[in-house]
Amino acid sequence: MKITGIAAAAAANGANILSDAALVIVIGMIVVFSALIVLTAIFWIFGKAMHKNPTNSADIKEARQFVPQATAPVKQPEGISSEVVAVIAAAVAATAPEGTQYAVRSVRKVRSTRGERPVWAAAGIAENTRPF
Repeated sequence: MKITGIAAAAAANGANILSDAALVIVIGMIVVFSALIVLTAIFWIFGKAMHKNPTNSADIKEARQFVPQATAPVKQPEGISSEVVAVIAAAVAATAPEGTQYAVRSVRKVRSTRGERPVWAAAGIAENTRPF
């Protein structure tokens, strides 16, 4: 009879351990998902607060000052589309310091004389073959 009494006590102890473990798991999941919901709400509120539509005329005038003024057409060689020229002009505008006036007057292709790969192809190969 002693063996059954010890086995019953061990089984009851094991059940208590499992119920305690289940309780810890449930509480942990509730805490994690509650924190994720709170963080999602905070980022949503920040997004709404930072997204501002220019509704008054002062904001619209400020936004219009950054629109580039019309200039003379850019000289471009055959084979370069106007979309490529627009992308180049946008890249120049993005890298120019604020308040600096700039103008893209011409665009030309750079030809390699040594038979090397184009710059973008060489950059892609360097990026994809770089060791970890």
